[in-house]
Amino acid sequence: MAEAESSRSGGAKRVLSWVARCGISVVLIGLLLRKKSVADAVGQLQAGVVWWVLAGVVLYLASQAINTLKWRVILDAMGHRLPYPKLLRVTLAGMFWNLFLPTAVGGDAARVVLMRAYDVPASTGTLSVLMQRVTGFVALLVIGVAGLVWSGELHDPVPRKVLVGLSLLLAVVVVAMAIGLALEGRFGLADRLPGWLGRPLRRIGDGLLALVRAPRAMLWVMVLSFVFQLWHVGLGWFLAQAVGCTASAKHYVWMVPVTSVGGMVPVGLGGIGSREQVAYLLLTPILGQAGVVWQLVWNAVMVLSSLFGGVVAAGAGARAAKPAGVES
Repeated sequence: MAEAESSRSGGAKRVLSWVARCGISVVLIGLLLRKKSVADAVGQLQAGVVWWVLAGVVLYLASQAINTLKWRVILDAMGHRLPYPKLLRVTLAGMFWNLFLPTAVGGDAARVVLMRAYDVPASTGTLSVLMQRVTGFVALLVIGVAGLVWSGELHDPVPRKVLVGLSLLLAVVVVAMAIGLALEGRFGLADRLPGWLGRPLRRIGDGLLALVRAPRAMLWVMVLSFVFQLWHVGLGWFLAQAVGCTASAKHYVWMVPVTSVGGMVPVGLGGIGSREQVAYLLLTPILGQAGVVWQLVWNAVMVLSSLFGGVVAAGAGARAAKPAGVES
């Protein structure tokens, strides 16, 4: 009886947390739409934007196919070679899980759980997903920094501040990776760090060590990381044309990474709302209010892609791979 009561209580908390995150996203977008200039920009959208969004869904799903290929290379380096279609189904299911299901785990954790059905231990699954994220984040930041230098806009204060921010983030990630590798060496750093810091750094070190021991895999992982992020840059430029953004193509090499980092802020649901706020606060001098509309369209593509991905994954059999221990 006590266990059943605890399970119901935990389920209620998960639902409330999911509803709260949805509410925060709605509030963040609503605050922007209250501004007349933003509302007017949204009102100027033409019906044809629907076709741009549908094309964007195809391009977004293609990017996830690239990212899944990278994940397969990582898992292969860790001793678990799996058929690509299975990994793609898990990727699509994770996208759906992350946005639409009020569970105790996010999309990445759900992927780890789903991988157990393919005899991949949770520890290996966690390391593979972590390496997929870390290497992708490094590529994203490098592209953003290079794009800012290439843009020729560093005489303006906003691009300069963004450059500093992205550079600091990149430095932190590189240092974390170096410390993580050092934890696997002879320096004894693990014993000198508090557990909440040492454990994630050790995981990063474990994953990097597995890739370092397979240099060809490491090279492919980094190449695919840059391909994936540059694909998103191209997708960002493509969707910007749908809403009449007039910035030159090279600006999107840094604007897409900036909004992507904004979408990682742990508020709201899947970056919905936070991306629009970042566009409003940082990109208005360049894109005007069209920058906010651009991000609204981007998030529409992401939501539709995740919904479609979940349906495809379920139809292909991912639902049958869901372990009983994960509640929805």
